[in-house]
Amino acid sequence: MIRPVSAPIKLPKSGLRGGVKRFEDTSRGCSKAIIRALMTLPPGTKLGPYEIVGPLGAGGMGEVYRAFDTRLERTVAVKVLPSHLTSNSDLRFRFEREAKAISGLQHPNICVLHDVGCQDGVDFLVMECLEGETLSARLARKPLTPDESLKIGIEIADALEKAHRGGIVHRDLKPGNVMLTKGGAKLMDFGLAKLQSIAGGPQSGTPAFSAMATTISSIASPVTVAGTLVGTVQYMSPEQIQGKEADARSDIFAFGAMLYEMLTGKRAFEGKSRLSVASSILEKEPEPILAVQPLTPPAMEYVLRSCLAKAPDDRFQSAHDLKLQLQWIAVGGSQVGTPAVVSPRRKNAHKILTAALVAGWIVAAGAGVLAVTYAKRLISAQVLVRTNIQHPAGFDFSFVWSGPPMLSTDGQQIAFVGLKKEAPTQGNSAGNESMIFVRRMSTGEASPVAGTQGGSFPFWSPDGQYLGFFAEGKLKKVRATGGPAQTLCDAPEGRGASWSDRGMIIFAPRIAGPLDTVSDGGGTPVEVTRARNEDRDHTNRNPLFLPDGKHFLFVQRGGKDAVGRVYAGSLDGGEAQQILPAGSNVAYSNGYLFYVKDGTLMGQAFDPGSLRFEGKPTPIAARVEYYNPRDVGFFSVTGNVLVYRIAALQNRELAWLDISGKEVDHWGEPEPYSGGTFSSGSQMSVLYRAESRDHH
Repeated sequence: MIRPVSAPIKLPKSGLRGGVKRFEDTSRGCSKAIIRALMTLPPGTKLGPYEIVGPLGAGGMGEVYRAFDTRLERTVAVKVLPSHLTSNSDLRFRFEREAKAISGLQHPNICVLHDVGCQDGVDFLVMECLEGETLSARLARKPLTPDESLKIGIEIADALEKAHRGGIVHRDLKPGNVMLTKGGAKLMDFGLAKLQSIAGGPQSGTPAFSAMATTISSIASPVTVAGTLVGTVQYMSPEQIQGKEADARSDIFAFGAMLYEMLTGKRAFEGKSRLSVASSILEKEPEPILAVQPLTPPAMEYVLRSCLAKAPDDRFQSAHDLKLQLQWIAVGGSQVGTPAVVSPRRKNAHKILTAALVAGWIVAAGAGVLAVTYAKRLISAQVLVRTNIQHPAGFDFSFVWSGPPMLSTDGQQIAFVGLKKEAPTQGNSAGNESMIFVRRMSTGEASPVAGTQGGSFPFWSPDGQYLGFFAEGKLKKVRATGGPAQTLCDAPEGRGASWSDRGMIIFAPRIAGPLDTVSDGGGTPVEVTRARNEDRDHTNRNPLFLPDGKHFLFVQRGGKDAVGRVYAGSLDGGEAQQILPAGSNVAYSNGYLFYVKDGTLMGQAFDPGSLRFEGKPTPIAARVEYYNPRDVGFFSVTGNVLVYRIAALQNRELAWLDISGKEVDHWGEPEPYSGGTFSSGSQMSVLYRAESRDHH
């Protein structure tokens, strides 16, 4: 432990001026080349309760020291800011105000700002002291694999999302401001360049800086421009180069340049001078990533092109949507041929949500073709990835009353109920004429699961190895590859179930009554919701475990009320909490809850911790098949993959009416007409007719 000194040591008057030299930091047994200014604070100097231990590095934005917090007895990093940034009293006030806002950025991928102080006219920041190496140093040492690049990219995007939601823009995102630690990537030095620009120019309404942090190794950046062009040129957005105000989309451009470098080992924009680099950013496109790294998932090309679009409106509009795209690619791995589409021109988050999930990648068998055709249209690729799933030979898709299709947790398998052709079309899946099928994304083929005859309401185990289902008045499970089914308990009239990673299954055993739980190994069921004894028609059904494995959502309705309401409950007991006044079975994925309302599939931001919605619901797909008596819609969502079925239109008969509304004549045979238009001038009509039901 470092022993604190008894009194503060007078700071030298030399300030931060001095020569620049290179030295080797070998304090941890490894050699690190660090660019540093001539450090001015000797060991033992105290800045408030922080005792300087030794230098870490320096740059245009100040000197950085390792220090010891004598109050909390911990190692911290102290950044001493240049006097020209904080000598103005108004700027110092803004500095302190913004520091308070930045200190609230608590996120595992953001370096923590602990404190801000001033002593003897010297302003300083106190930050988390990180152990590791910068992304810049890592790239100089050896290239990253695609998987490593994706992991780091997702963590940085998650950190940016947190900052942007708080109204904070980084403005100087680059490999030197990303620290790679054992716990993951850490985003550092939020927008110190903004503070510098304000000190030298007119003030604006944007934050003076966004957050700052320091590490064991300092920044060895390429070209840095002083003055109004703040930040590192290679990662600056076109609008920053043109002197315009930066916003969150400027960070997304810099993120794209950084991700390109991680994946290819070369910078997206290069030149022999600052001017040529800036010109390249404004006028040129980087070389297609597949030409540099052919093994990179083709979907990454779309992500990079969207991030590096010249116009801010053509980029991803939020770090959240960017993160979702990267997570989706990470799940699909090298098989991913094209991304779930997020149209970069769509500014509204609800529109982005619609595109991302309706366009989920459904058929893996076509990935090769999609990858080839996509690579030929890198810039204008705004294609809705939508695929029809055909029913198995000899079977039809069962109506939704037998339960919705269910995607496995990894999105690679779809389980659904098939009904043998020529079987009865009314009632409960026609006894043994129904069977559960599994369609695997890797092959595009749907196969029946042996042992599931007469099955309904299929659901997956968390690891995707088993299927649960109802058959013969029992709750059962079977391997997804087929085999003898194991009976878990009685369930005379099963109406939906969900399987948690804690080894518990929650299910609706009857048409009316409470929900039960049972171990996934079988046993005696236990009631977890209360049913009103005075109301025999009261029902709880369609349960869904939330990610914590303790809380769950379900549909409740009863009596003469024909509206199913969505409630939240807990395995710990207590009163259920209503979260939707009207809804269906629900699906939760990527921070959104999905349900059918008035025949339309809706998505809405949802916090499973607080059980609260955020923002307004967004329509995803219209005319989704829905069966009101069982409050169940034909859809399933996992990750960025959505499967649903459009309801079949009923046949309609066309009639001619006179001006008073009196029926004059009929025209044609009854058909499933969906709309049309009539021209009074030509006395002609154009009608739209549905040929068949679509399965998406």
